[in-house]
Amino acid sequence: MSDEPVPTSPSASRATPATKIDHLLRWLTLAANFGVILGLVLVLVKINQNTQLARSAYRSEGNIVANQVWAQIMDDRAGDVVEKSVECPAERTYSDFMVLDAYLFTSISMIYRDFQLTQEGLNSDADWHATVDLYVDWYLANPFGRALRDEEAKTFFPE
Repeated sequence: MSDEPVPTSPSASRATPATKIDHLLRWLTLAANFGVILGLVLVLVKINQNTQLARSAYRSEGNIVANQVWAQIMDDRAGDVVEKSVECPAERTYSDFMVLDAYLFTSISMIYRDFQLTQEGLNSDADWHATVDLYVDWYLANPFGRALRDEEAKTFFPE
């Protein structure tokens, strides 16, 4: 045991101002390090979001270009071709067939677009299913779509 007296007064056990500053600097350094780590995590999350948005925009641009091509094929004849497909499908020409295919392609394009958005996490599953329900009925159930598929079946499955 030491023969030195143990200080008993409250003022003797208090930290010096230099010790308080050192203690404060340690806490500030720790807080700054956590801030840097949190900042890096936020930057990574933002980069991931931007990458997803860029990928989605790129895919969407591809869909837009495809739709523009189909719109040029369709021209202003869509109404006449739809009517011809229902009233007298035997009189359709190959040009009419292409116009009708372009007209129906937009529904498939919408389904594909929403599927891509869902895959990227930018669309909910409920929205994706609603799109499928709407456009599949449109694509498969309308009379001119059936006429188109009947014509396609003759090409792919000749009798």
